Amino acid sequence: MTTQQQNLHRTALAGVIKKIQGWQQLSSPSLLSKLQEPTVQFVDTRSFTLMGIAGIIGKQNMKPLHQFLESINQDWVFLQAAVGLPIGDPVMNAEIKAIPHPDCQAIAHAGRRMISVLEESGLQPTLQDIADTQASMLLEDRKQSLISQNAVRWNTFCEAVNNWDGISPAPEL
Repeated sequence: MTTQQQNLHRTALAGVIKKIQGWQQLSSPSLLSKLQEPTVQFVDTRSFTLMGIAGIIGKQNMKPLHQFLESINQDWVFLQAAVGLPIGDPVMNAEIKAIPHPDCQAIAHAGRRMISVLEESGLQPTLQDIADTQASMLLEDRKQSLISQNAVRWNTFCEAVNNWDGISPAPEL
């Protein structure tokens, strides 16, 4: 990975870390654990054709699922998939999830599920990546704090210089 790619990765990771409340106080392992918790609702907005459904459950499972759905008068799933099945739609997803078959559960899960902020971001950091990025972020926060504190002091000094009458002792920083 080039230095530029490392910087982009660290910047992206920093953005993800900032989503965790209190990240500054967490140890790196605790932070990684928080980043891996499923806290984000994922919704797949695409409509799946039969080929898309086969990609979820496997081609070999298509015929047995179709036969099962026909046997319980729920073959509407296959009819809808012929034109596009919106598996992430909340109503459609609930209908599919209600069908007592593991392949229907897999289809529903592919459409709506809880994921982690790391999964959402597509990043796969190591514990060392987390530690390095967190240390860099903490250092940057400290720098900004020092700049802010001293900016107030500098501004106060500038105001005192501007108000100085030249007779009294000169203001000091």
